[in-house]
Amino acid sequence: MAAAMAPTLRALLRSGADLPKLADSASARARRIARLAIAYRQRLAAQHLVDSGELLWKAIELSSTPQLLTIYGYPRLGPDEQAFIEAIAADGSLLLLPCGAEPHFSEPCEAAGWFQERGWSLELEPEAEGKGLPTPCFGRVAAPYMAAHRFPDQEAEVRGVLANVKALVADGADPHSIAVVAREDEAYGPLMLAIAWEFDLPVRALYRVPIRNTNLGAWLRLLFRAIHEGGAYEAMFGVVGHALGPGLTSEQWIEARRTHPAGFSAWQALGVETQPLHWPEADTRAAWVERVRAVFSAFRTERRALRWSRELLAFNQLEEAFDSLATPAHESLTCEQFTQELDEALGLLSVPAQPGRGGIELHTPLSLYGSSYDHVFVLGMGEDQLPARVADDPILDFHERKRLAREGVALEDAVSAARREALSFWALLQVATSTLTFSFSDLVEGKEAIPSPYLSPLGLKLTPPPPRPAASREEARPIWINWEDPPEDSCLPQARQALQIERRREDTSAPDEYDGVIGLSLDPESRTFSASQLTALGQCAYKWFAGNVLGLAPPEEAEEDLSPSLRGKLYHKALELAMQAAMDAPDIRAKVLETLESAFLQAEIDEQIPLLPAWSARRQEHLELLRRAVMAPDFLLPSAAPI
Repeated sequence: MAAAMAPTLRALLRSGADLPKLADSASARARRIARLAIAYRQRLAAQHLVDSGELLWKAIELSSTPQLLTIYGYPRLGPDEQAFIEAIAADGSLLLLPCGAEPHFSEPCEAAGWFQERGWSLELEPEAEGKGLPTPCFGRVAAPYMAAHRFPDQEAEVRGVLANVKALVADGADPHSIAVVAREDEAYGPLMLAIAWEFDLPVRALYRVPIRNTNLGAWLRLLFRAIHEGGAYEAMFGVVGHALGPGLTSEQWIEARRTHPAGFSAWQALGVETQPLHWPEADTRAAWVERVRAVFSAFRTERRALRWSRELLAFNQLEEAFDSLATPAHESLTCEQFTQELDEALGLLSVPAQPGRGGIELHTPLSLYGSSYDHVFVLGMGEDQLPARVADDPILDFHERKRLAREGVALEDAVSAARREALSFWALLQVATSTLTFSFSDLVEGKEAIPSPYLSPLGLKLTPPPPRPAASREEARPIWINWEDPPEDSCLPQARQALQIERRREDTSAPDEYDGVIGLSLDPESRTFSASQLTALGQCAYKWFAGNVLGLAPPEEAEEDLSPSLRGKLYHKALELAMQAAMDAPDIRAKVLETLESAFLQAEIDEQIPLLPAWSARRQEHLELLRRAVMAPDFLLPSAAPI
């Protein structure tokens, strides 16, 4: 609920609306959000805090001496920003705003008129001649060179852009003079970071991710599940096997898969320290926080998080949040209440996606206002990507906002949202001073995309990207593998051997060891083939050979249910024991039915059937199935006798 309402609440605070008046509005939605804003503001004031949406209005209330300012790089000013500039700017200050006849310049022009009404003088700067490229809709673009390239999918798009970036860096370009831009940086960030790692190219993603989406957050959620389930096998397996978990030796892993330990005592016997996971049903806030810290200490979580800067930041931020979670210290919470509250905190707290300094930065258009880069690469030039789709607010939709505008509450409407996107794109066009390159992907998340409507006014046509050299060893190996004298590479010998084997399989050469001809003789007369072996032999001769001759098998895994193989063994053994007891009986079928249950119990012991959930009830189902099989006419034909 907080995540859904926060953007609307902040927009309302930023607009400077009269909240008490709005609380009496004719709109039920407006009354609700206004009452919430008033209560929220009062709660913050009691703690001497202020929301960031209301920060400038509060700053205006402070008495300050006006200063001589030059303000540049803000193409769009909200009501709070305009009022703040008016309050702090001394005579002689300079404010630069973009203006023009195009619709997206209407709001900056209105802002210029607002300042002019308050005594500011308006001066129109003549357009600079001979600089940049003229466009029919967005005016003059700062970069003397622009291009737009089309890629089949997003991975190819990111690879193409980063390859060009790497070529610029190799030619001597300063990494700080290059920027990569995406309207939705979170959509491109993970893919870009992964490919940049392959290309050995330092890249920074500046957007933030919730701690819940980090390794630490994932491990904590597994930990909560294991605690609530009392150390159940699957949950504890995830906790122990996670990168931040305590881990096990190879022998312990084999034993864990073989026995499926369930419960904290079983895991303790295996060698896992589970004492800090014995949590009570209820405790105080302060005690709960200390229990989490005890888990961190026992599993050395902070030390394990040192391997990743993002995880260490997440750990430190969570430690700071513990002070709030522990207040009031003596308030009692159940275990479920505390873990739910901590999980909500994991969703609210955030850390940078890629902490660090230097390297190529991934930006949004908004973060580049007023800045300057020699080379700018813009990703995702597709419809609904750039510009983003204008969407209704779930709390105050555009219809409600239109009604509120008549009451003097200025909130962004659909037209303003579209103009904001266009103005943001215009500001982006002024950032690049040398080259500005756009890229478009035909497929976005598996769906066909349409080029952005912003490309046509720029006079650009999407063209295939120019040929580029391999930007990493991974990209170069498919080329090197066919060279007679390739560069030294640890993977190439094995790769070339594998390629030769595959090529040999396709030609007319006689079969060799890679076709299953290994030179080992087998005498079929000396082997006993079960029905399962014959089935495997018919399906795949190598499968039979690997399992029944070489003895290759997957790691032994405890049965959670009766597998077909184990069930067959159980049935066969039970019938064998029952039939042995009935060999000399005058009515074999009746004797088998009489001894079947005791034979089934003995078969469970002989075949080492694990204790499965609700086995006493399930046993009766299996016995009934066997009784029906014994009673069937073709189980024992009149002329047949057991031997």
